[in-house]
Amino acid sequence: MVRMSDDETEEGSKQELLNMYDQQYSSNQNEGTVAPHINLYFPFDGVTGHHFQFSKGAFNAVNLNDDRKAEFQRIIDSEGLQLESEGPSWMTARATDWSPRTAVRVTGRILERVYDTHYGNVIKIEAVNE
Repeated sequence: MVRMSDDETEEGSKQELLNMYDQQYSSNQNEGTVAPHINLYFPFDGVTGHHFQFSKGAFNAVNLNDDRKAEFQRIIDSEGLQLESEGPSWMTARATDWSPRTAVRVTGRILERVYDTHYGNVIKIEAVNE
């Protein structure tokens, strides 16, 4: 069995996510095509789950306290995103004009700054038709 290094795992997760965002972007260009939500599963606060979701330009972060919400808001502001909705422990921001590569970069910033993790800790990336 060959064990991948952390860098290889992180690059593999980024590439997998980029491929899924590419598919979503392509389906977004074809009106009437339903694009799945993309859930990222990673350990956070002792729980492994999908704490982050992306769908057609929308970044949805859950399990947020006040400090995490403030950090997410700083990312929203610095990336020129629009706050779409907000609840007690979640926020959704939307990019009106997005590309798969930009979405992967912004997702990486959210993982690092909001969840104090990185792509190498993503256990599963799942496309879910809802």
